Amino acid sequence: MHNHFKKTLSLLLCLTLIFSMAANIAAYAYNEPSEESSGYDDASVILEEEEVTQEPGSTLDEPDEYEEPDDNQEPPEDEDEGEEIDESEPPDDEDEPDDAEEEEEEESGGSRSSAYEDGSEDFPFLIDSEDLLRQYATQINSNVTQGGVALRSAAYMLTADIDLSGALWVPIGTSSLPFAGTFDGGGYEIWNMTINRPNSDYSGLFGRNDGVIRELHLIDANVTGRNYNGALAGRNNGTIENCSVTGNSMVTGGNYTAGIVGYNDGGSITMSFVTGNVSGAHRVGGFIGQSTGGVIERSYATGNVTTSLTNGYNIGGFIGHLLVPAAAGLLGG
Repeated sequence: MHNHFKKTLSLLLCLTLIFSMAANIAAYAYNEPSEESSGYDDASVILEEEEVTQEPGSTLDEPDEYEEPDDNQEPPEDEDEGEEIDESEPPDDEDEPDDAEEEEEEESGGSRSSAYEDGSEDFPFLIDSEDLLRQYATQINSNVTQGGVALRSAAYMLTADIDLSGALWVPIGTSSLPFAGTFDGGGYEIWNMTINRPNSDYSGLFGRNDGVIRELHLIDANVTGRNYNGALAGRNNGTIENCSVTGNSMVTGGNYTAGIVGYNDGGSITMSFVTGNVSGAHRVGGFIGQSTGGVIERSYATGNVTTSLTNGYNIGGFIGHLLVPAAAGLLGG
């Protein structure tokens, strides 16, 4: 029995020694890990952190709050190209007229929009074709009103040369309904006007002018009327300046017949000239048939002047008959 006790005690001592060595080995491994095991553990930690930051719903790397774009903010400059973008030029499609503008042009009878033409001095009605000129002439003689303004008192401006050879011309304005607006020729020419009214008075581009006619040139005008005939106006009570009648022009009629104005009744005619020919009865002149008062200056006529009567009177190369009332009128060279 004593031997059995000794064996048991020896076994216990051996187990105690084994457990003690195992504990020391475990403690050493825990406090001083090997380089291989340390590198592996660090990598594991890094991978775990990356997985945490990428999990849905994480607040660690949330993006900044979204901001609405500013429409007024200028685009950033392109530093790669090294040149600024010029945004002042409109897109190509803005140069093309829209359908509304094209329809308005067709209704006006012209080749451009009349959206800003109201017949005032600042925005006159523009005329660029024979059809449009004839249309306005008809409306003026019919005393048409547009926008509260009588067309015979409106302002007009030529924007192109016009050929009237298409048909006989009917003068603008009559004795009882004269033209009283402004007609600016813009330096353009009206060709081939033909008037054939041997039984009617007040013949010319204008039958009677009480308004302003300027910067207008007639070429190859052919006018035939009874009395009060002139290539530009049969009778003038208004203002004419910087106008001319040239080319193969001819004015034929009875009394008060002349190259530019048949009868000037107190009107003003300046800086104008005539080179066409004239034939009439009484009070016939190369420039004016008869002038009563008014102002005539810096003007001349060079055409032939004849009378159709053997006893015709008041025939002159410049003015057939000049009447100057007391304290009125000026005739300048």
